[in-house]
Amino acid sequence: MCPEHISFKRKILKNQFRLQFLFRRYLNGQCRPEEVAELLRHFNLADDEEKLRCLIADELVPYSAIPEDKKEHWQGRVNNALENIRQQINAPKIIPLYKRVGVRIAVVVLIAIGISSTLLVRHYYGQSVQIATNTPLSNKTDFTKYLKLSDGSTVIVKAGSELIYPQSFSGNTRDVTLNGEAYFDIHHDAAHPFIIHTGKITTTVLGTAFDINASIDKVTVTVTRGRVKVADQKKVLAVLAPNQQVVYDVKKAAVEDINVQAAKSLAWAKLGMSFDGAKFGNIIRAMEKRYQTHIRFANPALENCLISATFSGTESLEEVISVLCIARDATYMIKNGDVVIDGRGCN
Repeated sequence: MCPEHISFKRKILKNQFRLQFLFRRYLNGQCRPEEVAELLRHFNLADDEEKLRCLIADELVPYSAIPEDKKEHWQGRVNNALENIRQQINAPKIIPLYKRVGVRIAVVVLIAIGISSTLLVRHYYGQSVQIATNTPLSNKTDFTKYLKLSDGSTVIVKAGSELIYPQSFSGNTRDVTLNGEAYFDIHHDAAHPFIIHTGKITTTVLGTAFDINASIDKVTVTVTRGRVKVADQKKVLAVLAPNQQVVYDVKKAAVEDINVQAAKSLAWAKLGMSFDGAKFGNIIRAMEKRYQTHIRFANPALENCLISATFSGTESLEEVISVLCIARDATYMIKNGDVVIDGRGCN
């Protein structure tokens, strides 16, 4: 493959990650004015149409949840949502807002997405569905994501997996749904058990750390700290302590209890978190994708500094940034969700 083709391919991947990054920050209310303007410009680029269609579709409802006989109509609604957004942006009365990108222009896009998704979900699932409090995180990319839930719990979602969770928990339990694999570190709340739904299996905790790998054929739960109760629709299958694992065979409805070294089950979380003489700038770009956060250098020369560091993969963004800054005698500041790193640079 020629160098020009490789460079072009890398540029395409970088643009895709940037678009996904801006879209997610926007829906989380974290976009700065210039980022909102940048995101809106993408809606008028033909090359970005398919990527935007996929991002909008993920916000509407998971594709796998749509009945086969409804999928064609579902695709049409996605296309309508994209066109609705594009028309709103290009309407003459909206154009002056680009010069002062603020709340009003942001609301235009949010309404275009929100109304379409509300109608779609209610059409298929009935009027009782409250989608305003459900935010599906679909992590079907080639990198792992770190997520902090509204109750303070953190989740490391493995690439290719999907976690469906509410924007804020209400009621007597804290419920989420997992398809794939994720590591959970749950904030202790005895009055509100945390429940993970994986097909027919539910995993209930009060405050603990554990890994769940849910596939079509089996569900595996491994505990690293605390105690976890695993049950199917009829009975409790196991109560696990640290370094214990239960494997549930979906087809046979059979259960196997195993004593394990829990750390080995988390090997996947470490991928991409070990650096040997890597440039500070390259490390930060990897962290931006993993933590979905904008990070910049006050002194650009810091990007050239070399760092060697290894992380477990379960650390928070602040823990990672703190270690990296100590390694280069740098400082950092977090403001409105953004990170700014400063210090002496390297040639």
